[in-house]
Amino acid sequence: MRANRIRTALRALGGRGTTQDITAALRTQPESVSAQLAGMCQRDDVRKAGETIVTARRWNYGAVRTTATIWELIE
Repeated sequence: MRANRIRTALRALGGRGTTQDITAALRTQPESVSAQLAGMCQRDDVRKAGETIVTARRWNYGAVRTTATIWELIE
C-alpha cells in the first residue's frame, strides 16, 4: 500500500500544520489537500487543533488575511 502523502507531510512539519503548510510541502493543489484532510478527519487520522491567521495570495496579485485551521496528526 502506498504511503499517505498528507501524513508524511504532517510528520515533516512536526505533526501540526495548516492546509497552506501541507500544500507548500507537497507542491500540489490546495483543493486536493483539503479534500484528503476532510477524509482523514472522518477516519480519525487527523484532528482540528485550533485556528491561526494566515496571509493568502489572491489571483490579482493581492493578498488577504484569513483564518486557517491547524491540523494535528493523531498517532
